[in-house]
Amino acid sequence: MGIEKFTASGLIIEDYGYLNVYKYEKWSDKVLPAYQENEVLTDCQVGMAEGQTRPPPLLNEADLIALMDKHGIGTDATHADHIETIKTRHYATLNGEGRFIPGYIGLALVDGYDQMGFAMSKPHMRANLESQLKKICRGERYILFLFLFISAAIFIFLNLRLFLIFVVLVYTFFTTGSP
Repeated sequence: MGIEKFTASGLIIEDYGYLNVYKYEKWSDKVLPAYQENEVLTDCQVGMAEGQTRPPPLLNEADLIALMDKHGIGTDATHADHIETIKTRHYATLNGEGRFIPGYIGLALVDGYDQMGFAMSKPHMRANLESQLKKICRGERYILFLFLFISAAIFIFLNLRLFLIFVVLVYTFFTTGSP
């Protein structure tokens, strides 16, 4: 194919071990033939197909719990409460297949936080908040410090917004003669 380079990925099983007797686990669809680097392949077909990317499937409750665990959000005891809050506040609803569909309120919150420059919709932020709260409970962090930090961030953001509004008003006044 001219100067195009191709790669392959998969498995090369050196020792089948328990797979010799346990026939219920299939690895054959992942196994690569024994290729050598720079080997010329003569018995293969290459084609191009048109297509579009597709979004990942919507999450069900089990998927959401797995992601919450992965990102350190909540505990086994609180996962159900978090999910119920999401549904009660209409951040998302369940469709007929038991998968979450984002609600208007949930989409607006994510968009609003993103526009303000707060990454509150990102899982690492929630995990960090929970970590800080655990430190407060253990006496390793003081709530006043956390409160002051969050308040300062909001204060700075709001003052920047007000300053930008002021600049726009002054600019408009001097360029048009009216605010």
